[in-house]
Order: sequence, then structure tokens, then C-alpha cells
Amino acid sequence: MKKSRSSISRVCLLLLAVVFALSFTTMASATNEIINIDSNGVRTDGAPIKWTQDVTIQWEANMSTGHVLQGFVYRWNTSATPLTDLTEANAEGTVSNSINPPYVTKPASFFANDDSNVLRYLHVRTWYNSGSGVAYSDDVVIGPINIDNVAPTGTVRITDSEGSDITSTYSANLNLRLSASREPVKVYVNETANRDTATSYTYASNVPYTLNNADPGSKTIYVWFEDGAGNVSSAAVSYTVTLLSSVTINPYDGTFDISLEELDFIVDGTTATYNWTITTLSGDDVADFIGTASATNGVTVSFHNPGTFKLTATPTVGGSAISSGTITVEERGVTITHTYVSGLNLVAFTLSGTGITKASELDQAIVAANSGVTVSQVFGWDAANQRFTNAYINLGSGMTSDDFDLVQGAAYFVQVDGDATLELTGQGYNSFSLITGLNLLGLKPEKSGSVLDAEDFDADIVVATGLTVSQVFGWDPTNQRFTNAYINLGLSLIHI
Repeated sequence: MKKSRSSISRVCLLLLAVVFALSFTTMASATNEIINIDSNGVRTDGAPIKWTQDVTIQWEANMSTGHVLQGFVYRWNTSATPLTDLTEANAEGTVSNSINPPYVTKPASFFANDDSNVLRYLHVRTWYNSGSGVAYSDDVVIGPINIDNVAPTGTVRITDSEGSDITSTYSANLNLRLSASREPVKVYVNETANRDTATSYTYASNVPYTLNNADPGSKTIYVWFEDGAGNVSSAAVSYTVTLLSSVTINPYDGTFDISLEELDFIVDGTTATYNWTITTLSGDDVADFIGTASATNGVTVSFHNPGTFKLTATPTVGGSAISSGTITVEERGVTITHTYVSGLNLVAFTLSGTGITKASELDQAIVAANSGVTVSQVFGWDAANQRFTNAYINLGSGMTSDDFDLVQGAAYFVQVDGDATLELTGQGYNSFSLITGLNLLGLKPEKSGSVLDAEDFDADIVVATGLTVSQVFGWDPTNQRFTNAYINLGLSLIHI
């Protein structure tokens, strides 16, 4: 069958297109770029590798016909972007054309502190004479090289089911809460500081661990971290927990705010009775018992001052005494806010450690916290003489008179010329002396949740002192007068 002219034309065009495409590909191929790169065991795909030797990378030249090799220029950096301006003049180094095979060596010290987050690249260009002058091939980028010689660091905690740290437990099954600087792949856990006998686990933020030694007592858990390159932390991190006996004092240990005032302790795991004692470890008059501490399974301990102590419970019918861990009583910061209206206000000075100890300092603090507000006077109550104290007076322009010390627990009248607030942070006062007659005192901050009205205040004072309260009244700043009084007639009839 004879082909038509149009069929022949289409075949010619197709062949022409193929030839043109092949020619275009050849023209776009690299010129004089290095080939057959050998990194001598160092990975160049970005995977972490532990490597403590020098790094040597070699290659072969691949010169085009008519081009004369002069050598190679190179630079190490942390960017994968090809370099277009790398020349003999600005190169980190050059490799002579007389070296065969050509290579570059970087000393091990250069990588000694590299961690898995450091990616390095070697850039190499061929330096040659094309017949019309010096030229350079395109940059061949070798990498990423991810040498990781730094062992991970981390922490270990032992937590309960809610994630809170614990220092004692009845269970030999522990939850290890782990964190690390660079996420490891493995951890080693032991109950001694010997990694050689440790058990390995896949790294996770929470690792369950069962104690090998389930005898009651102090247990220290040691943990080492290993990363993907095989680096293992040389020093273990540790956490200590007390494995409690089935019969033990509860709570066994802990840190408690003095504002709790009292806390109940019992002997768990038995109904036997014990004689209890307190041993003070630090501080003065830290705690004592409320009520009986003899022939009882439990006691109530009253907190007085910051410090530490231990409890010992001795069986009343024979047997070994049991002791608690260290109980810490601390005084944490409390923040209260005074609210003032224009005129006379009655505010409680119930915190220590606020930095305010005098009437003038209270004046300055109010003014500093409230732009445009001034204080004209501050005065209190002289319980011994049953009268108001002399007032601290601020006449303005720096003129003041009759400054006085503020007493923790007392309340004071403060006169201001505008609405204001003052936030104070400190510790609640420990004690306040009451005198027969009228007293002007403030409620302890820690009592604000339980003492809600004048009747509660009456009852709280009676419990703490044994005194009888006949009336309680305050100040109504809105109407600038005293409030109606709560009256206790002692006949179970209370009028407010």
C-alpha cells in the first residue's frame, strides 16, 4: 500500500520531535560535575549516625572533552541550597588536580558536639579551564550528614494516675513520667546506679515499671536515655519514692500550708491503737496534738509555725513502732485586695511580709496603686485605753505627722479622696492579743472560706481563746457609719 504525502509528513515530524528532544536533554546535562561520590561509611541521607572518626569524602572527576581540570573547590555549611558563587577566592578549601582520587577530610573534632538537630552539607564545584578561561561546574551538594555524638538528657518523675508527683506509694507498680532534651528511642531503668544490669524500654512519656525489690522502704529509680544514633547518657537521672508497708501512717509525708491549721493522721491497714509522739526536725513549736494522742488509731495535729517534723506511733499492746516520713509545714503567700471608697474606710491589716509596716507606707502604697487618689489620715484602736489612736495625718506637699507601726491582725480606718484598690501579698498573721472590752481586729485570710458572718466569727474566737464575745460590728463605708451590731446575750438568742 502506498503511503500518502500527509502520512510521510507526520512520520517526519514525529522523528524530528524525538531528535530535538534528545538534543535538548544532552544540552541540559551537567558539565564537569563530580561523580561516584564515596562517603566512606558516613550516611548522607539525613539519618542520625554516631561517628567519632574523621569524615573523608572522595569522588571522581568527570571532565568534558577539551576541558582541563584545575582542581576542586569546596565548602561545608548547614544549607542544602546549591552555591553559585563558590570559587577559589572564597572557598573553604581546594583539592589539587594531582590528587587521585580527590577527597576532602574534616576532623572528628568538628563534629564532636553535633546533635541530631544539626544537618551538615559538603558543597563541591569542579574548577577547570574551558579553553576560553577559568570556569566552575554546578555545585554538587553532598548531604544531609547528620552526625549525632551527643547523648540525650532527661528527667524522671514518679506520678499517680492523675499525673501528680508522688513521694510514697503502697504499690510496687510505678508510673515513670519521662521527658528528654531530644526524643530518645530507648531508656534503661534500674533500682541501682548500674546501667549494665538495667532493663531497656522503648521510650515514651509514661513508662510502667514494677519494682524488683518490693520490700517496704525507700526506693530510688535510675534512668538512662539512648538516642537513635546509639548515644547513651553517661549519668543517670533518678527519683526516690517510699514503698509503704500495708500498715503505715497516712499521710506518710508531704508539704502542707500552715493555713490548714490542723490535719488528721491515722494508721492505715489496722484498727490497733497506738501511743503517738511528735519529733521536731526543724523550726520551733511547729506542731502539737489536738485532743488525745494515747491509745488511739488516729490523731489530729495542729500546725503552729513553719518547719518539719515526724510522727511515731507505738503499739499499745506491743510490737514495733512505725514512723512517718518528713512532714513539712510552710507558710505560703496569700493575696488579698483592699477596696476603698471616697471617705473613711475600715481595712484589715492581716498579712505579714508585705513590705508595709507603718501607716505612712500604707499611704504611699495606696497612692502608688491609684493615680490621683490621696490619703488624708490613718488611725486605729487603742484597746488598752478603749479609744481611737492618734491619727497619722498627711497634709500634702510632703507634710505628715504622727506616723505609727501597723500591728498584724489589727484593722485600721483609712480616709481617701477617691475610689481605690490595693492588692497585698504576704503571709497570714499568727496571733492577735485580745483585751477585755472593745477590740479592732481583722479575720485571718485563711478563715475567709469558713467564717462567713459575725456569728461564725464569734464561734471562732470562742474556740481559739475560750473568751465570751458580746458583740461584733463593722463599718459601712457607703453610708459612712458603723454597722448594726451582732449581739450575743448568752441565752442562745442572737440579734443581728
